[in-house]
Amino acid sequence: MLTVSTARVAAADRMIYFRETPVVSLGALAMVATTTAWSPILWEGGRRRKAGYLTSSFCGLDFDDGRWTLNDAIQTLKQNDLMGFVGTTKSHQRWKDGKPPCDRMRLVLVWDGAITDLRAYEQNMARMMALTPADKACKDGGRYFWPCREIVYLQDGDRQPWAPYQAPPPRLRPTRR
Repeated sequence: MLTVSTARVAAADRMIYFRETPVVSLGALAMVATTTAWSPILWEGGRRRKAGYLTSSFCGLDFDDGRWTLNDAIQTLKQNDLMGFVGTTKSHQRWKDGKPPCDRMRLVLVWDGAITDLRAYEQNMARMMALTPADKACKDGGRYFWPCREIVYLQDGDRQPWAPYQAPPPRLRPTRR
């Protein structure tokens, strides 16, 4: 069984505390994602903060600038035979911050095992964002999402592989002459 975090209080200024919510299937996760604020991350004591990161079983990618369409996201799931879903956001095909209507959505994938190291989570999210035009702000260990308006595609398939944390190579200091 997998778990996600769901909001205890759904108010923008009070999105601090979340509760652990078990999901028995991808369909159950999709239902959660359309009914409440949620996060693919579990935090120590349910308090949403990067320093309290415990684990994540899901990858949540947010697309809101029009560079990707619903069809792009759906084709990614199909072509890679991945387990996941595509859901529209509340601003899908609406004006947002002076920007014209476009496809605005989330692509949610199931990791191939829980990621319990924050550094590994953020590194894998950065890798996923390098492969797609996803919102780069959504990779931190304190991320949550408002509910999707509707789920437009759901597919059972393979889980998304992830890699353990790899420390960056050490920086070389310039030598003095």
